[in-house]
Amino acid sequence: GKEDIFKLKCVDLGRLDHIRIWHDGKGFFKSPSWFLDRVEVSDPSGSKTVFFCQDWLSNKHGDGSVERKIEAWTDPAIMQAQASALANKALHIESTTASKKMQSGKIMSQRKKEQLNALEDTTIEAKNVAEAATEKANKALTDPSTNLIDYVLTISTEKARQQQTERSTSTSDVKQRSRTGNEAQAKTMEEKKRKSSQNLCPQGVTVEIYGEKPADTSSFKRTSSLNEKQKGRLHLSKSSSTNSTSPRSGSPLSTQVVPSSSGRMPVLASSDTMFAPGTDVSVNVRGLDVGRINNIVLRYDDPLESESLQRVTSCNTHSSSTKHSSSMMRQSKSTTSVRNGEKRPLLWNVKSVVAKIPAKGERVVFTRKGEKWTLSQHENSPLELSIPVTVVEELIKTVEYEVLFYTGDEKGAGMPSNSVSLILCGDQGTTEPFAIPESHSIERNGVTHVKFNAKDVGLLIALRIRLEKGSWFLDRALVRCICKSIEINFPCKNWLKSQQQREYDLLPEDNSVISGKASTPLGKTGGSIKLKTKKYKIHVKTGDVRGAGTDARVSCILFGVLGESRILPLTNSETFRDPFERCHTDIFDVEIPNLGQLTKCRIWHDNAKFFPSWFLDEVSVVDEETQSGYVFPCYKWLSKSKDDKQLVRELVCADADYRARSGTYKITIHTAAGDHAGTTNQVMATIIGENDKRHALVLPSETGHHFVSGSSDEFVFENIPFIGDIRGCILELFPDEATGDVDKWKVDRVEVAELMSGNSAILYNTQKSKIISEVGIFKTKDAISSSETQRSLQSITYQVKVTTGNVRGAGTDANVYLTLFGENGDTGERQLAKSKTYTDKFERNHTDEFDVEAVDLGILTKLAIRHDNWGLGGDWYLEQIQVFNPETNTTTTFPCSEWLSKKQGLSRELLPA
Repeated sequence: GKEDIFKLKCVDLGRLDHIRIWHDGKGFFKSPSWFLDRVEVSDPSGSKTVFFCQDWLSNKHGDGSVERKIEAWTDPAIMQAQASALANKALHIESTTASKKMQSGKIMSQRKKEQLNALEDTTIEAKNVAEAATEKANKALTDPSTNLIDYVLTISTEKARQQQTERSTSTSDVKQRSRTGNEAQAKTMEEKKRKSSQNLCPQGVTVEIYGEKPADTSSFKRTSSLNEKQKGRLHLSKSSSTNSTSPRSGSPLSTQVVPSSSGRMPVLASSDTMFAPGTDVSVNVRGLDVGRINNIVLRYDDPLESESLQRVTSCNTHSSSTKHSSSMMRQSKSTTSVRNGEKRPLLWNVKSVVAKIPAKGERVVFTRKGEKWTLSQHENSPLELSIPVTVVEELIKTVEYEVLFYTGDEKGAGMPSNSVSLILCGDQGTTEPFAIPESHSIERNGVTHVKFNAKDVGLLIALRIRLEKGSWFLDRALVRCICKSIEINFPCKNWLKSQQQREYDLLPEDNSVISGKASTPLGKTGGSIKLKTKKYKIHVKTGDVRGAGTDARVSCILFGVLGESRILPLTNSETFRDPFERCHTDIFDVEIPNLGQLTKCRIWHDNAKFFPSWFLDEVSVVDEETQSGYVFPCYKWLSKSKDDKQLVRELVCADADYRARSGTYKITIHTAAGDHAGTTNQVMATIIGENDKRHALVLPSETGHHFVSGSSDEFVFENIPFIGDIRGCILELFPDEATGDVDKWKVDRVEVAELMSGNSAILYNTQKSKIISEVGIFKTKDAISSSETQRSLQSITYQVKVTTGNVRGAGTDANVYLTLFGENGDTGERQLAKSKTYTDKFERNHTDEFDVEAVDLGILTKLAIRHDNWGLGGDWYLEQIQVFNPETNTTTTFPCSEWLSKKQGLSRELLPA
């Protein structure tokens, strides 16, 4: 960190290119080894040149050299711009040489020959200098230390009418040329231009972004060692030294800014009509970080201009050699592009450019406001357009988080690190799950230190720890964010066991977030900031089904547009001392950060105690401040032994008008006559209305009084969400609580009526046998005949979207097979072989799309999914499957959120959400 300053006198050297620095390798009391960071040279005019070294000058360290040659630092983008200028200069000299050679003719004096030879030598020398500069710039651009970033550009082009207006005068040049050239050739050329101008798109598009940045953010190259001593060396002595860990004031590494460029970034055209009129094209390019952006420059090849250049070049082939054809092309460009001092009419009418820089969290807008296309100095791009910055917006920023886990001093307290992942929950959202690398150990009485970059979630409200397997005694966790000067302690002092619970939420100490000011050293806090929270009431309604209640511990997580809550244990009910009993509605108070509009609720139980199975009707959440209500229908079992054997349910928020209008519905079920036609099982009826709106109702029945042979049973339900015109009904039998058996049931028809509006429908069994073994679907006669006709005439290509979960090891290499079941039958088992979205399918956090062609199945009732456990990574965590029917424009969601593995089963039967 020590800085030495020396004053030396010498002749004026002009612009400094490089320096050589060494030492004699001697020293008795100190080691002669020296690690040199950089050398800064300034002159009386205030000009400074920086020479970066960052290497050893030592016989023992590094490459063993005590002498270095260090080149002056230059921004790679500036190097590229300088190389481009040298190339243009060389081209200009070449064009001048060719022009003078043509004017001289074949017979010339000795003096003119010498002058031409001198010009040719100058041309060759200029070309060599330009090539060397270009090679040096390209090497700097491809250097690993160069700071390259991604730019996501959206280029908007005006509609065709405006472009055609600007092009209306583009044929005037050709008409002028036709007076002096071949008339027929001119007319042919004019016709070609007229046709091409109707749908003309720019080719060879490049983008260059300009800005300015501090010199200390730029990259530099390593130095080279020297073995040979040189003459003219200056010995450094009588220094004035300062001990400092930061650059001194006035250094180019502190406050000085330099102009910078991203370099010319080519846009790879996917088609000839990529930038057609009225289009918005998004492309991803990679270039240098320019710091603060000032403007953007677009360049492209004008197809009409190129055609003119080719014509002029072909006419001049008889009067010039092939060697100078390129220079004549450049010369013809200057004569054909400008006529009477006017620029050519605009060909590409760019409206605006939007640049997103994910690495910096910026969105920059360039809106064109009268800027004109001009002639470019670049050889391959005749036209260029420069647009200054209009708006700079902030995107989602990422920050570096540092987490220290302190494992307790208990027997067996440690565990494998590859089974742990963490999520930070804040008032501005949550981070993506971060899996602790295998290289980090979690040992008894040890400290595990991890760092990761994630989006800024604001004030931290919880640290969520997810365990895949094993047990861990965690004493506490410490979370730091150095850039925000935050340090938060999350106490635990408890066992975390994956067998009991997969996710645990740790809360900050004293339920507050400690935040230091920007100038406060880390760990010395500037006070406590209380989180802004909201109060919600959660209403949980248990169904009216035999054995519906549970003694297990229930928890949930609420999701909103602003993020998600921590894990909310539902323990103290306001309404009942013993919560989650049959036909009870339990109310719980929670206080959490504002989630905005709620979108989803994840609810589960731990499957503990004697009767864990639970039938959940719905969850309702009320925002006490705004009195906004959100309804999450379920009407399914959370059980390891019933239904689809799932303990976790992902409940989607119902439409805003779900409870806005309600009605009174009467359901009449006509059981067929005959022996063994009735059933003793409990029944759930799901009525279906307009736009596939559904509502499930558990029918209160008693054995021996309802659903007997030849009977008609009526059930009336009040305050039911209005579903519009009645389209169908699904009857589902619940297995017997004691035996688990299902008595088959023969049903003739079902009558559904909405008593307030008078809307009613008679629904008939879609199965010819009329026997319900588990699920029966009922429709109107017209719907049944229509579906049978469609089914016999054509097939349907179902679009199946399979979402793999975002947990460690979620992906699989196994072969996956699927079967769809509906009211008209099933597809049979189909292998999901070719994904439309990913080459490597069923990977973590991916959604793969497949086409499944089959006859019309009607209303989908269930889905069977399995895999063959092939490959090393056979286990698969399936999040959900969505099936889209293009004929009815409906999507059916089958949630899963479970592992398909050898331990937990390779197959699942999923029911619609």
